[in-house]
Amino acid sequence: MLTHASALPDWLEEAPPGGKSVVETVLEEGDRALSFEEVVRIVSNDLKPHFPPQDMSGGRARIRYSDTNFILLIWIIERVTGQPLHEVHRELLHEPLGMRQTYFPGSSEPLEPTPAAMPLLADGEPV
Repeated sequence: MLTHASALPDWLEEAPPGGKSVVETVLEEGDRALSFEEVVRIVSNDLKPHFPPQDMSGGRARIRYSDTNFILLIWIIERVTGQPLHEVHRELLHEPLGMRQTYFPGSSEPLEPTPAAMPLLADGEPV
């Protein structure tokens, strides 16, 4: 999935025949959250794979970027660990690597306060 050799269509940007992509719908109707099940339904029922399954043991694999691969990987990680992704990151990456100011906005908080951002200046004046 991380090599984008799955041929899965991109749930976000690709549109079904005669329909609109999720991006187009959001631009017209406004933002909304989609559940994992909704993403799977879109990919399974509305969109088509880009190429047939392939032998990954040799030769050059066909690839095509698809955010769907990352959504599926997140779902797998959460099911295998029994934890939300932000907790898996904290436990397996942030804490062991000393990443004390790294976090998922909206899902977690940094282990240490994050310093104030440096001001962006143009001609010596804050932007």
